[in-house]
Amino acid sequence: MSPSELDLRQTLHHDAERIDATGDFARAAIVLERRRARRRTTITAAAAVTALAVATPMIWSNLRTGTTPAPATSSTAPVSPSPSPSPSATATGSPTSEEPTPAETTRPGPAPTADSDAKPKVAATLGAGSASGTPPIAYVLGGIFHDGDRRITLPATTGLRTVARLAGGGVIMVSTTDEGVSTARFLDATGSEVARVGSQSFTVNTDGSRVAITDAKGAVRLVDARGDVLASLTTGDAEARATGIWGTTVYIATIDAKGKSATLAWDTTGTSTDKVVDGSFADVHEGRSLAILWPNQEYDPGNTCYGIFDLKAGAVNHWSCGEFAPTHFTGDGAMVVGPNVADGPGSSNWKVASADDGSILMTVAAPDGQWSPAWRGAGSADAIVVTPLSDRDTRQTIASCVVSTGACTTDLAPVTVSREDADLMRFPITLSVN
Repeated sequence: MSPSELDLRQTLHHDAERIDATGDFARAAIVLERRRARRRTTITAAAAVTALAVATPMIWSNLRTGTTPAPATSSTAPVSPSPSPSPSATATGSPTSEEPTPAETTRPGPAPTADSDAKPKVAATLGAGSASGTPPIAYVLGGIFHDGDRRITLPATTGLRTVARLAGGGVIMVSTTDEGVSTARFLDATGSEVARVGSQSFTVNTDGSRVAITDAKGAVRLVDARGDVLASLTTGDAEARATGIWGTTVYIATIDAKGKSATLAWDTTGTSTDKVVDGSFADVHEGRSLAILWPNQEYDPGNTCYGIFDLKAGAVNHWSCGEFAPTHFTGDGAMVVGPNVADGPGSSNWKVASADDGSILMTVAAPDGQWSPAWRGAGSADAIVVTPLSDRDTRQTIASCVVSTGACTTDLAPVTVSREDADLMRFPITLSVN
């Protein structure tokens, strides 16, 4: 499911510790997987699961139970969003005055029709040829952060992994060395660095005022747009990672010794955490108080289940099972988007589904066997964005489709990709998280 390179590298290193071998084989394995992903131009109902495939989609290697998804009873439900903590707030602050409401997560009736059998309302094909639109999302190209008419020169681009907009016009960027050392830099609106912190992953809230950063030891820090720490939590789980922010609550995915994941809610006005549900959140939409839940399940690209989790109720609204496993909400939270099939990084086909009932609203295909290593729900209400490659991975661009009309456009003139960069999946365009 388009895991970050670092996630794959970490998984392979963990496996290497149990094997009598020396050397760093992560780079070679990544290259092999990338080449395999580029050949995935059509969707198959079932995929051969090799040893590398187990490590490839990080989330699926962590979801192994063999049972049908049925989230466990939640001890508590997180409180509703409330104003952000002040800069003076710490992890030892007073607990929230609102008491959480007990709730259960149950499977409400049958899942919607398997998405592989559902007929979408719109079938679209990505635009090709010269650019006729404007990228509806922020992105990095050539060391420059583009956000509409704004341009910010980044202080470094080597190993750039993730970038996001921050409140006040700032930017957070995460880059990683070949040794796996990952650093988050906080930039102000001029591009000047105002803070730097070790970061294995991060998640940012809707307006970019707060960022939850997870370090290599599993410690989670809630920081503001200038990198100042508002609260911190030591999880004791090196595999833990923050997966979303909702009001004063940060959601954290943890992994037990058997490889099963669970999601905790951390009340950042203190240090209390409560288990919310088994499985992990792929994305959180703060405005609609919803999350995409990936339950613990066997890795099976032809039979994947996901749920839409109601953060207020602490329960799953509905389940959907089939090939589709969405990774992102659209800008308004009304829809979810992801690759047509959960089968490794990159995709040539995508689906857009209603977040209310799981019905498939649109399918999107890249023309002529093209594929894309990245996609997002755009900032606008009902658009999705992808970064398709063409001409045997020698060119990349940005394309978008509007769900309500089915219209797709090419939004950026194609940029050249070198053969070495294509082999190593170092593509020139990095889409912003938000």
